[in-house]
Amino acid sequence: MDAEAEHHPLSFTALRNDMRARPGAYALFIVSMNIIGTSGTVTLWGVVGELPPIVFIRIWFASLFANVVFVWASAMTFRCLMLLDRVQWRYRIMSHPVMWIAAPVMILLSWILSWNVLCLSGNNVDFVLEGGFALDFAWFVTFLTSLPIDPDGDSASYVGYAWVSVPFATFVAIMITYGNSEMVPDQKAQASSTS
Repeated sequence: MDAEAEHHPLSFTALRNDMRARPGAYALFIVSMNIIGTSGTVTLWGVVGELPPIVFIRIWFASLFANVVFVWASAMTFRCLMLLDRVQWRYRIMSHPVMWIAAPVMILLSWILSWNVLCLSGNNVDFVLEGGFALDFAWFVTFLTSLPIDPDGDSASYVGYAWVSVPFATFVAIMITYGNSEMVPDQKAQASSTS
């Protein structure tokens, strides 16, 4: 029996096995989503002078949990897109619109989720938005725990700026998915019979 068939397709084990099978594709997808999402956000913030370019580096030092959440959410997004690409739709043309509709929704959800985890701590947000690079013990505790919780939650609204990046992120995500797609046996048979 196939080892992957023993686990739910969206389980941690199935995701781990798929990441082991194609680590380069997952790394490319995760890095792309990070760069595109941060680029669009920083560009908009930069227009109004709110954030320095160093935020590209600083955002990864703000919260360990946010980093883990982002990597997991991005990996799960890629896994879902790969699974959607393998579905045997009754009408073959359905596979394309479904992918293009699902991708931006999942990408934006992964960004919102990780950004809100980062914004659980006012200290983390201050670290990203302000100029000081104080890597002291208090920062280390904040980085590991994402505490204390920010009661206002105003910083979480910054993720709204990321919308401008969604179309480009969607295009890149779909291209990476298509580049790593594996046609199911029936589709391979159909493709060979038509050639």
